[in-house]
Amino acid sequence: MKEMKRILLLVLLGLLIYPVFSEAKTYINWNAEYYVDYPEDWYQVPYGTVDFFLNSQGVDPETYTYDVVLAESGDAAFFNVPYAFLHFQPVGKLSRREIDSVLDKISKEYGNEWAAGSLKDIDRSFGMARPVYDKKYKAVVVKSRITSDVTDKYMLEIRKFFKNGVFVLLGYAPEESFEKANKVFLGLLHSFSDENLEAMAPKDSFKVVDVSTRTAPTYNEEDFQETATDEGMSDSAKIIIYIAVLIVIMAAVIAAIFIKKKKSLDTTDN
Repeated sequence: MKEMKRILLLVLLGLLIYPVFSEAKTYINWNAEYYVDYPEDWYQVPYGTVDFFLNSQGVDPETYTYDVVLAESGDAAFFNVPYAFLHFQPVGKLSRREIDSVLDKISKEYGNEWAAGSLKDIDRSFGMARPVYDKKYKAVVVKSRITSDVTDKYMLEIRKFFKNGVFVLLGYAPEESFEKANKVFLGLLHSFSDENLEAMAPKDSFKVVDVSTRTAPTYNEEDFQETATDEGMSDSAKIIIYIAVLIVIMAAVIAAIFIKKKKSLDTTDN
């Protein structure tokens, strides 16, 4: 009995450890010279799907520039789960005075003065429409809420100043999943780097798309029904297979123990 309990505990531990050691993915923007890491259970949304969504919202994809859209994998369309638009503003390295000017502009936009604060903790929360600037990360973060007749979401706007310009992240999530998504958005900020891009290249499986040459938006119904990762299999499918394999192994081990004990009892009876 003790041996069986120990085996069950090891199997449960394996299930718990699996998500922890899931490998993160990397998005590299060679034009802007930066990269970010994002969770293994997120994926890059096809550009045609994003453009169709923008058109449905009355936004012209030709004028609304973005580098990539990352979203949480699942069965729902990307705009119904947590997702983030990543964008680069090629304004070069800003001086301290220019950064202050940007912060003041953001303060006026949201109606509250920006305040200095730490963005080190990905578990931290933010007050509504209250910009927080971290001098160490050279980044400002603002939380807001977007409501209309068809949507009700929270948005986390992140602007990071670096040597080539401004990295902009607009993260969206429904209220019930925003707390978890908030950690992902801040995790993207923490992983941001503009150094050693070549070393990260082998991990990157996506090409940088030039907005001026991006193909015209097309609608593919399958894009809104399946959100498989770039590796061809959804993460949920991988997890199901992983759990199924563990169950089979556990059943085999239990059966072996049962047979061993049965033989031991038969020997004793004899």
